[in-house]
Amino acid sequence: MFVCRPSRPSDLEDVALLAQESPIGVTSLPPDRETLRQRIDSSVECRLDQIRAVRDSRLFTAAEVIETQGRPWLVSNRRKQEFRCCLAHTEPDGDALPLSPAQILALEIRPGASLRAVPLSAKKSSNPATPQPGSFS
Repeated sequence: MFVCRPSRPSDLEDVALLAQESPIGVTSLPPDRETLRQRIDSSVECRLDQIRAVRDSRLFTAAEVIETQGRPWLVSNRRKQEFRCCLAHTEPDGDALPLSPAQILALEIRPGASLRAVPLSAKKSSNPATPQPGSFS
């Protein structure tokens, strides 16, 4: 079973290192410790089946194409260790998900590999205190 837990204050140093050393596009973590501390202090706990990106994701086979276009998808390899994910503007072709060579490289997979993906969708919140997708306040 895969268990996610909320970040704890004791995670700050590791999270700051991740934010500092991750290549551009791999994480949305801000580089400054104060913002990271605020995010950790406001993290919440939930079961994996309560996370839409986990619940609604599907399995695909990676198909290498020169260029992709379509809706934004959150795409990940399926390795628990060495987990990688990226954003891809693509559309499934049956059970295949077209990905560019750069996306395949970022996921550390090969064409034909099994991957998991979920389309991203911006949903408006009725609660004004809830951050909107893409906003990190």
